[in-house]
Amino acid sequence: AIRMSDGPPVSPFASKGKGGASLEKSLVEIEREKNKTLQDWLGDNGVYMSDRSGWGKAPHGLVISNETTDEGEPCGRGLLAKRDITQGEPIFEIPVELCLTKAKAVEMLDLPEDLNEYISIAILLISERNKGSGSFFKPYIDILPSDEGLNPMFRWPAEDRELLRGSPVIAAAKSLEEKLTTEYNEINESLFKKRRKEFPEEIYNCESWEWAFAVLFSRAVLLDPLSYEDQELALVPYADLLNHNPFCSAFIERQKRMFSKNKFVVVYADRNYNKMEQIYTTYGQKANSEFAILYGFVVDRNPYDSIDVTVGLSSDDPLYDVKVDYLKRIGKEESIAFPIYADRSPVEMIEFLRFCVADEEELGIGVFNRMVTVKNELSVANMLVACCEEALAAYSTSLEDDNALMSDRKMYTMLGKNARMAIKLRRAEKKILTRTIADIERRRTKPKDLFS
Repeated sequence: AIRMSDGPPVSPFASKGKGGASLEKSLVEIEREKNKTLQDWLGDNGVYMSDRSGWGKAPHGLVISNETTDEGEPCGRGLLAKRDITQGEPIFEIPVELCLTKAKAVEMLDLPEDLNEYISIAILLISERNKGSGSFFKPYIDILPSDEGLNPMFRWPAEDRELLRGSPVIAAAKSLEEKLTTEYNEINESLFKKRRKEFPEEIYNCESWEWAFAVLFSRAVLLDPLSYEDQELALVPYADLLNHNPFCSAFIERQKRMFSKNKFVVVYADRNYNKMEQIYTTYGQKANSEFAILYGFVVDRNPYDSIDVTVGLSSDDPLYDVKVDYLKRIGKEESIAFPIYADRSPVEMIEFLRFCVADEEELGIGVFNRMVTVKNELSVANMLVACCEEALAAYSTSLEDDNALMSDRKMYTMLGKNARMAIKLRRAEKKILTRTIADIERRRTKPKDLFS
């Protein structure tokens, strides 16, 4: 239930006497004023925000909290119930006109139609932030996190990423960072430089580009299509204040009113909520590595967590050349990374491993979507255990080290946020690898049940 990317700044003078307390209060008040301005803006533009019942409308049931927490970590802004909310109740309806989309970016900035949605909305975000008080979206832009408040892993400094040495997430974060730089250089050449008066370099630079994409990665939603429309990426004001809970089934959807052309983004409560309880949504069934890269947080109790493990052919295999030739003909590589979960390994990975370890007779059978032979199944188990052990050995710390560090709450809480998230992530990955090995060893005596 974490976002960890916004919320009021903490005063460095908060514990230094009356002056510090006064400054801290003023910062909190500024954030509260931003919240009220956003709610007033929403109310002025078609969102029902009244505390009173209307025609067919229940009183608006939410309040913005500047500081929410989950699993002992600050989560930034969130939405709380200011009255009891019933399962299935629409908690808000946001007119699509208030959303930042590619269509709006093309309309407002005369952008090329062939730009993808992320790039179009990123340019619109930078433009609206630069307008300041002249932006229609100013109340929304003002509650977005600043550069300092956005901390997805692809923006972490090298020393923080080093805490994850051995984890496949480092390469993924680096790849995303390089992709964003490449995309900026391309759009700078193809658009910004050609229309420099509209897109001055001091505004449309690498720093603002990275900020815009960090906002998009952590807040944008993919709206389901209506009967006559495609899916659409959008930033939805107010809806993006909902924090994530992996056990929540509420989601953000687009709807059209009957007998009306008006379209809305709606969220329904997935369960009953008591007054002052935080309201959640789901950011999707993502692994902790994806949450860390895109959002900057890690969920301890994540039922969808996984770690990528690379498996493949051995160059010592007498049938290596034959197998490589076959894989090339069907368009597959000789080594493939698969996600391993705490409670299962992908069927596709097991089938691939059965092929990789097959001898000539087993290869001749040619069917790997079920157990080929007992010997083959045990060879698959051996290879998977070896791959997991190799992955564990790549870390600079052991699972026991991480458990000891996290159990020392005083020491752990003194670490920086990035360090805490890095330790939680690498520990979660090691737990999956360790459990996979233990499960295989436990089932060895019954090869037919190893991967069934």
